[in-house]
Amino acid sequence: MMKAVILARVSTLKQEKEGLSLKDIQLPELRAYAAKMGFEVAREFVFSESADYKIRKKFNEMIDFVKETEDIKAIISYRVDRITRNYRDAVKIDELRLDCGKEIHFVYDHLIINKDSV
Repeated sequence: MMKAVILARVSTLKQEKEGLSLKDIQLPELRAYAAKMGFEVAREFVFSESADYKIRKKFNEMIDFVKETEDIKAIISYRVDRITRNYRDAVKIDELRLDCGKEIHFVYDHLIINKDSV
């Protein structure tokens, strides 16, 4: 069974209450998707953190964990905008894809990118 991590994020309390709830929407859908796709979830990164110019501590923790853990094959996120909200973070995700061979699954967007994606 391939291992994956789940990344669930909101940036504001308003998002949590109005359509992107971590507990009621993102986590149940991400867990169901992982099970459906046959992934063993090694760890869940669940946090409220803005993607503006601040350093994203929890996001960076997830990046480091995935880089350091060879048997993690995928990151599962709810939507593209939950994981990549700025150029700096998009580059980090692309490095995981290209340099480390990780897949990134966007459940809501029905999108999977990997090292062969163009």
